[in-house]
Amino acid sequence: MYIKKLLRVLDYGQFIKPFIDYFLNFSNTNIYDDEIKYLKAIKLKWSGNYNEALLKINDSLSTVNKKNIYYLLLIEKMDVLTKLSKKNEIKDVFIELKKGISRTPNYVRPLIIGSLNITREVYYDYISLEEVRTWSYEYDKFPVDKAYMFMAEARKKRNEKNYIESKNLNLDAFYILKDVPNPSGITKALNNICWWLRYENIELSLKFTFPLLFYLGYYFEDFQSKIFNTFDTVLTVQKRSNLNIFYDNIFIISKIYSNLNNDKKIYIKNKFPELIKYIDNYYLCDSPKYYKNTKNLRNFLKEFIFEKNFSIENMNVSSRAIKDFLLEKRDNIQSITLNKILKNLEFDFDIDLPIEVITEIKKDFIDNKFRKNAKRFFSLSKEKQFLELFISYLSNYYRNEINLLQIIKYINKDKLIKVNITYPLKQLINFIFYKYKNPILYLENDFKIKGLRIL
Repeated sequence: MYIKKLLRVLDYGQFIKPFIDYFLNFSNTNIYDDEIKYLKAIKLKWSGNYNEALLKINDSLSTVNKKNIYYLLLIEKMDVLTKLSKKNEIKDVFIELKKGISRTPNYVRPLIIGSLNITREVYYDYISLEEVRTWSYEYDKFPVDKAYMFMAEARKKRNEKNYIESKNLNLDAFYILKDVPNPSGITKALNNICWWLRYENIELSLKFTFPLLFYLGYYFEDFQSKIFNTFDTVLTVQKRSNLNIFYDNIFIISKIYSNLNNDKKIYIKNKFPELIKYIDNYYLCDSPKYYKNTKNLRNFLKEFIFEKNFSIENMNVSSRAIKDFLLEKRDNIQSITLNKILKNLEFDFDIDLPIEVITEIKKDFIDNKFRKNAKRFFSLSKEKQFLELFISYLSNYYRNEINLLQIIKYINKDKLIKVNITYPLKQLINFIFYKYKNPILYLENDFKIKGLRIL
């Protein structure tokens, strides 16, 4: 009976970490030894320490006495092995769970069924589950188990290329899990929709990235390696959608990635190589004075200057310097020179433009906004400037690039308008006057996901 209650508490996912800590610290190890081993394994998995979690699970499987805990540990083992992509080992656990389900209590079976269904659709669609009763009124009593069964069925529909039905089933799971709430399940259901639709319906996939990011930020404060699966999805969809917000998210994610320990960095490099490629190739610098002479940048400029016969003389730059750069006689080009060239060229924005070009485009965008917003900002009272800047600072991802105390001193002495305002600070001031500061308003007004209310 105690295990049954424990499982219902675990329906709330990582919300119940304080409860687990309390249980581990104050429970009688003689009475609850098996439960303690199970919860310690879950904690390790939640923290993203998958290899350590696997060792703990294997050790516990050989020592636990309660059959229900044994099978719960097998479920966790299959999940961890899936995260570590150990396909050969997964099958052994899958078969053991399939054979042992009849020996487990009714309240454990929905968890096993959900785990079997999801794993089967990923790896073993040739293995039949006909002899396993995969649905009953009993399972309907447990919302989280029911939601994960919906997600397993959604994966099956995806494999059958029925993407609309797959999306609807994931949404059904999402609504159930939102009411519990179960943060991991919420983000998993939305992530499934975004990832599975990225080729079939990129517009719809993009729309669902916004509630996905909202719930990720709402529920997860401690960004560990496990949530990089969501980052990978969002960046892939934004890149395919040719959105310049892609670069802002690269900036944020690269900061999170840089704070991880080496083991987690290695795991992410192996698991999400495309994500690492994004961070390496699309990270925007603040405002460098010079750009290195790269093949990508040269080819871009050659296309306009040589192939399209664009006159260098009309650009108000040194024609000799440009020609030397294109002929690789110069190691770099001044950012101000590149900016002047770009202002004379006509080209469509594309996310795969040279990163130097994107940086200059972004700088121009910030400058144009700032010219309008600076007048509005400096017309405010000092108290209002302090307040607005502080609120903007708290909600802005460039805050680590800004010395807020120094800025406040400048404002107090009426010197801010006279100093060289950096691009991060310009961003901070621009953000004060954004029409939609609330991501929910942005979502509701600009994307209008019919039927999806995330508040």
